[in-house]
Amino acid sequence: LRIQARYGLPDYITATAGGKDINVNVLGGFLSFFLVFFVVQSNTRFFNQYDTAQRLKGRIFDIATLAKSTLPPVVSNRI
Repeated sequence: LRIQARYGLPDYITATAGGKDINVNVLGGFLSFFLVFFVVQSNTRFFNQYDTAQRLKGRIFDIATLAKSTLPPVVSNRI
């Protein structure tokens, strides 16, 4: 496909376009833009969830430490 793309598009690509000339560069540019936009948005959601999980982990550790230091040993050992 790469070798054919250097010398023009294959026949099956122009046949699917209804015989019209299509600009693959414009289509590729839109695809690249939306792909980058989607990946950035996905990474943002992941890092937000990761930060929330880390804060929750810290709060659980704080509560366990506080319970261990204030409760009687019999009760605090169960935590």
